[in-house]
Amino acid sequence: MIETKVLAPPDDRYSLIKNQKLLSLHAKLLACRKIAASGGGPGAAKRGAMSLAGLEAALAGAAIDLGADDTVATDLWPGAAVSTVNEWVGLADRLSVGSRALDLGGNRPVIVYFANGKQKRQSSWQKALDRAVAERLSILFVTIVTEIESTFAEMRMHLNGKQRRPALPAINVDGSDVVAVYRAASEAIAHARKGNGPTLIECIVEDGQDPIEKMTHYLRERGFSLGLVAGV
Repeated sequence: MIETKVLAPPDDRYSLIKNQKLLSLHAKLLACRKIAASGGGPGAAKRGAMSLAGLEAALAGAAIDLGADDTVATDLWPGAAVSTVNEWVGLADRLSVGSRALDLGGNRPVIVYFANGKQKRQSSWQKALDRAVAERLSILFVTIVTEIESTFAEMRMHLNGKQRRPALPAINVDGSDVVAVYRAASEAIAHARKGNGPTLIECIVEDGQDPIEKMTHYLRERGFSLGLVAGV
């Protein structure tokens, strides 16, 4: 594997995302790739954890700015991957922690819940979406879509008999673009912290799209000087 080393970051006075954050996102992608190369971390095969390779942008972009009171709920990736992106955030492998999203005090806790294409077609996923919308829970749902079809449109509105529930804000992003995921997640997390309820982000990942290569190109386009060094 090839890692990149930043030699000369440019001035960022007029940037919406500061250089340090861009560098951090890039570093998190590299760290996640190392875990993917090791097979997903201890116990990954037993859990049936989803491979991180090529999907690192969704995790890094959505979880990097969460706080110690927030939670990442996922059984797709090992805790080591989540911790390398954000060492402070809490971990859960199910959405049973949903009650935390009802806390109305101060910095309202946010849950970021990841699911893959198979999980989001399960009834438990639908129930989680329904509950989050009905109770205005502070949850950011992030789906990883690796196939051509997308359920983006059908998840925007849920029907319960004759009662039409409030719309679920949904954002469709390039799942191999960590900057795009980060921007969408930042907006959704701010939305949740204000008590405005959940958001769905659908990360579309196409074959052959490498988030590390894409981020490296993005940094070079912004004027960063990157030197290549051998990695693991």
